This record gives sequence, structure tokens and C-alpha cells, in this order.
Amino acid sequence: MDYIEKLFKKHPFIYYIKGKYYAFGTLTCAECDGKSLLLERRYKDFEENLKSDLTDVEAWEIFHKLSFEASIYRKKDGECVKIKEEFLKFGFDEDDIEELKSQMERYVEFFKKYELNKELIIYSWANDEATREYKISLNQMQVLSELGIELKIIHYNFSLK
Repeated sequence: MDYIEKLFKKHPFIYYIKGKYYAFGTLTCAECDGKSLLLERRYKDFEENLKSDLTDVEAWEIFHKLSFEASIYRKKDGECVKIKEEFLKFGFDEDDIEELKSQMERYVEFFKKYELNKELIIYSWANDEATREYKISLNQMQVLSELGIELKIIHYNFSLK
């Protein structure tokens, strides 16, 4: 399997090549237009934390924010079905391809290190004001599903008094 096939079997994510951001992944192939005010900061957070020891929550937030940015371009530009043709239009040279491969490896290492494909568990207690209501959007549920994450909500109904 070549790198293009591998790239487009992954969850949509942001890649940085020669000063430009790109969104690549399943059904996603687009150059980012620079309209996102948070894209550069979110990408830098990811890069700066590749070697850090993060909590699972911190790692999930960093990953999710970049993945969300990439998903915006899939919705905005439409789903990319002619992957190779669209990808080749960017005219990446050999050095660009090597950089892309390197970024793909870092993405996979980060994903595996923090086991981002496991499960999300939300705990709540009967007397805890902050956890009485959960608002999970359809888009958030879709991201969890696409990543193969099982959502569990556990509510303890007892008093600590």
C-alpha cells in the first residue's frame, strides 16, 4: 500500500508542508484557506507536545482540535472521492512527500501512545452540580464513532453525607 492510500485511510488531520496547512484523511483532501483563527495554534500545540507526557484528556483535546479543523474542510470542500487525482494537484515534490510521511508517523505514534482509540468514560455523582447534564452533539458522537471510541456514562446515585 503506498503512502497516499495510507494517508487517506486515516481520520482527517492537519499537515504542514512548506508553510501551508493541508487537511488530509478519509474523504478529505484540501489546502486550508487560512480563515481559521485557531489552526496555527492548534497545530503548534500538537507539535510541541509530541514528546511531552500528557494526561489522556490533554492528548485527546489536542488530537480532537486538529481533527476537528480537518473535518471542517471535508464539509466545506465536499467529500473527496478522487483522492489520487486531487492529491497530485498540489504538486508536492520528493522532499514534501518525505515530510508528509514523517508527519503521518508522528500522528500514528501520538495516537498509539495515548490509546486514543479506546473508550471515553464520563463519571458523575448525584450531588455534583457540574455533572448533572451532558450535552454531546451529533458531530461529537460522529467523531467518537469514526475513531472507534466507545462512550460510557456512569452515574453514581448515592449521597456522600
